[in-house]
Amino acid sequence: HAKRIMAHARPHVRRAIVIGCMSSLREQEILRARPSQVDWGRRLLFLQWDQTKARRGDVVPINAALFAELVAARAEGIALWERIKDDPRLREEYRMRWGIAGPDDIPFVLYRRAPESLPRPISDFHRAWAATLADAGLAGAYTWHNTKATFVTLIDEQAAVSSPALLKQLARHRDIATTERYLAVIDRRKREAVESITAFGEALQATEAA
Repeated sequence: HAKRIMAHARPHVRRAIVIGCMSSLREQEILRARPSQVDWGRRLLFLQWDQTKARRGDVVPINAALFAELVAARAEGIALWERIKDDPRLREEYRMRWGIAGPDDIPFVLYRRAPESLPRPISDFHRAWAATLADAGLAGAYTWHNTKATFVTLIDEQAAVSSPALLKQLARHRDIATTERYLAVIDRRKREAVESITAFGEALQATEAA
C-alpha cells in the first residue's frame, strides 16, 4: 500500500514518508531535522538530544535515496530563504516562530497552504496523514509509526548483513553515550544495510500523484 498512499499524499507528506521509510526517524524527528544537522560528505544526520523521544542524541546513516530527498529539500529551503531574507517582516516572522536565521535552519519538511503561498514548517502530520489515508481508501489502516516499521522490515528482508542486533541499532532502541561512539558503530554493515533498501525509496519517489 505504500505506493497507493504516496499517490494520494500532498508533497510535504510524500517527503516525510520517504524520510521515515529510509531512516526510522519518528514524526517529530522528521519535522525538526534541518540541513545544519547533516554531514553531507559522510552522509550522516546528527539528531540533538531534545529532538528525540528518548531525549538523547543520535546519528543516522543516510542512504542514496534519503540523500537525494534531503538534497532536494535543502534546495527548496535555500529558495525559500532567498524569498524571505530581504523582507524584514517575513525574516522576523520565520526567526521568531521557527528559529530560522539562515537557509540551513530551514526544516526539510515544509507545508504550503496554497500553491502560491510561502512554505512553512509544521508541527505535526496528524490531519494530513488522516486525509491521505482516507483519499487512498485506507482510512484507519495505518499509523505514522508504520513508516518506522517499514524501515525495519525492509532491512530485515533485503539486507544480506541483517541480524537482530543490527536491526535494533538501526531502529535506535539502544542508548549511545558519545559522538565518538556514534561514529564507531556506523560501520560497513550498517551502511550496507541502509543502502540495500534504496530501491524501495526510489520507487516511492517515482510514484506519481493521483
